[in-house]
Amino acid sequence: HDYIPVRKDHMMLLICENKDIWFNIRRRMFEDGVKGLFGIPIDGVVYGEGNKVSDRTGALEEYVKFMGEPDVKFLYWGDIDREGFDIFRRTKDANDRLDISLFVPGYKKMIERAKKIELEDSPSSKKQSMRFDDLINEFSDDERNFLTDIFENNKLIPQEIISYKYLEEGC
Repeated sequence: HDYIPVRKDHMMLLICENKDIWFNIRRRMFEDGVKGLFGIPIDGVVYGEGNKVSDRTGALEEYVKFMGEPDVKFLYWGDIDREGFDIFRRTKDANDRLDISLFVPGYKKMIERAKKIELEDSPSSKKQSMRFDDLINEFSDDERNFLTDIFENNKLIPQEIISYKYLEEGC
């Protein structure tokens, strides 16, 4: 599923791991004409369906080909836990010819909100030995320490921590 109001030769598309946030961003773009999120311009939003975006080699490459092969840069945004960051890594690996990076401003907003609540345990206890140091170098020292603590203690910040109301304030 995607929502791209105007197809262009050069686009920035945001892949969302979860349907709620995808729907809310799509709604903001459709109803309010929003063209960016947390200071980053986006041309559309794509629903990654959790693991589905990473399960099939070349799936996003096929998607770009289906759109007529525009120059597309992808931003990825999902849950903050071992599973969410592993999905991003596998998505990049499965589509190695595409430019895919973390949507750092979205993750920073999640961290900001999560510091005010008690974090829940991640339902995924696997991948205990996985390291994500290579993925978090764009974050501040404080944010990297916070993220490392989440990964090491198997905690979860769900993407849904960014509610529709918060999107209204952050766009």
